[in-house]
Amino acid sequence: MRLKPLGHLSDAGNNLTNLAESFVSRTLGSSELSKRVAISRARGLESKNSGGDYGYGTALVLGMTGRVEEAVSMLRQRELDKPWRLGKLYLTSLRTLLEGKREESLGVSEELMQATFRDPEGMYYLGRQLAYLRYEAQALEILSRAVDNGFFCHQTMLRDPWLDSLRGGTEFTALLNKAHQLHREASTAFLAGGGASLLGIHSEGY
Repeated sequence: MRLKPLGHLSDAGNNLTNLAESFVSRTLGSSELSKRVAISRARGLESKNSGGDYGYGTALVLGMTGRVEEAVSMLRQRELDKPWRLGKLYLTSLRTLLEGKREESLGVSEELMQATFRDPEGMYYLGRQLAYLRYEAQALEILSRAVDNGFFCHQTMLRDPWLDSLRGGTEFTALLNKAHQLHREASTAFLAGGGASLLGIHSEGY
């Protein structure tokens, strides 16, 4: 089956603006304030500059809230800063995706798929990019690795619009169910170990 290309920057921007509205509405609400809160959170992580976000997270949020050209500009600058190899691959894969350069983004993503890193959250971000590019089989493979290696944020997977191309498929449904079960087990262990009282929070039911 021939996969549909994303098109040029303007088309990608329109697609991402629509996804942004959906994502922010599903997670933080639909107001303009919600968009600003999302960007502020990402910039807050980046400003710490202590081994945390190296530009990917902030650029992702900017893109998801419709500010695609600003995100692309940031990513280009961060690529020039010469981060470590895997970091640069992530930056380039996202930039080319936002620019609508599907084949180029997939080429960089394939390099990441061959890497030996074990960061499950990084796997999740790669998987959601592949799903957005409608590279479904590879997206499911990477997302499954993310869950198996410890990233099983069920609520995120349930709401993330970049995974919409996978919804309705039996494999993704099974993966969601597995993530939900692992989440429940982790939550049960956390509460049984007194985690809520240690952090001074109230437990939530899922």
